[in-house]
Amino acid sequence: MSDKPSMDQVAEHFENIPHVLRAPWTPEQVQSLNDFQEMKPMHPFTHGNDDDGEEEILVAEEDGWHCPNHPEYTQDWCWPWMATGEWKTLWTFAQGVDDV
Repeated sequence: MSDKPSMDQVAEHFENIPHVLRAPWTPEQVQSLNDFQEMKPMHPFTHGNDDDGEEEILVAEEDGWHCPNHPEYTQDWCWPWMATGEWKTLWTFAQGVDDV
């Protein structure tokens, strides 16, 4: 028996976090979230392992995160700073570039 929690246990844990931003998201928030996923300033939101053992990067839509290869898998939350674009300023500073 594995000590690793099930996906249902993980989802239940995150349902109880008070400081998250829940979908639905605005188009501007979706853009910021997908920019975050693409630039990967830290570990992106993912869906466990696919059939090849690789984590699948989720895609933000107005109704939440979606797994491109497993449409039944969704998540409905993110960290608020991800959706506002605040992370872009910090990422730009940390990378020493002038434009994001």
